[in-house]
Amino acid sequence: MLFPFLLAATVMLADCADKLPACSKRVYCNSELLQLVQLKRVYEDPRGFIDFRMNYDENKTLSDFGKLLNSNNNDLSKDKLKEFVDKYFSTDNGLEKWMPPDFNSDPEFLNVIEDKNLRDFARSIHYLWPDSAVIVKDDVVQNSDRYRLIPVTHGFFTPGGLFTEMYYWDSYWIVKGLLVSGMQESAKGVIENLFELVDKLGYVPAGNRWYYERHSQPPLLTEMVATYYSHTNDIEFIRNNIEYLETEINFWSTERSFNITKDGKNYTVLRYFVPGDRPRPYSYYFDSELIEDSSEQDRIEILNGIWSAFESGWDF
Repeated sequence: MLFPFLLAATVMLADCADKLPACSKRVYCNSELLQLVQLKRVYEDPRGFIDFRMNYDENKTLSDFGKLLNSNNNDLSKDKLKEFVDKYFSTDNGLEKWMPPDFNSDPEFLNVIEDKNLRDFARSIHYLWPDSAVIVKDDVVQNSDRYRLIPVTHGFFTPGGLFTEMYYWDSYWIVKGLLVSGMQESAKGVIENLFELVDKLGYVPAGNRWYYERHSQPPLLTEMVATYYSHTNDIEFIRNNIEYLETEINFWSTERSFNITKDGKNYTVLRYFVPGDRPRPYSYYFDSELIEDSSEQDRIEILNGIWSAFESGWDF
């Protein structure tokens, strides 16, 4: 029964309108526009709408949508929603292809692989670097209020598939692979992007999208830097950036710590925990459907669990 579900979900979401914001970009996280576009499945891919660029500033976009909504008795058909989105948004994702300057078509590590089949396999993987390499467009920096992308300075590598952004713990494995491929400058750039995110937010978010603003992923930044150092002996890089590692450790030890008592002893442990009282913007319909028949308390517990599970790296 789709329409009762939509009605119940919309009422529930209106009730928590003043609660925890999913992120600071209202259009992509905390708006009636997001709710209706996602709940009415205007786009089959739930990430479709939230990855669009705004053609106008956020205030105009939300104000004009509010007027349209009011003139249609606070409900819009899928066609009218699509018409509005087509006018006020574009599909520009803020990224462009980038060729890593240190990519070598014949890297040294291939020479030590004796088995031809394994060597060919390793070469095919190495040749994927340019395919997944992107860099943020200048327009994102100049008009950052129009994008859901958090700008970073250096080129980076997307995990592939439907993803068009950098992710925190994916970056650890990417850095390790780049170092094996002899691409030290590219690896350094990926780490420096993460430093920039720490500088902006006080920690590394799950990815460089504003709708990931409230949660992180397994904290591998220090391990990334240690891996980079083991390949380069670049002690100056560590000296110049140690503050970012300290900032991130402080985030986990203060915002993600929990005190427990076991057998008369007190312990402080770290945990993945993201309090969330609204569905995730990138999975809005499915989260809303999941909590449809739940009590208010159960809704909060379920949503807390979903957000926290994502932070742990278990991406369902």
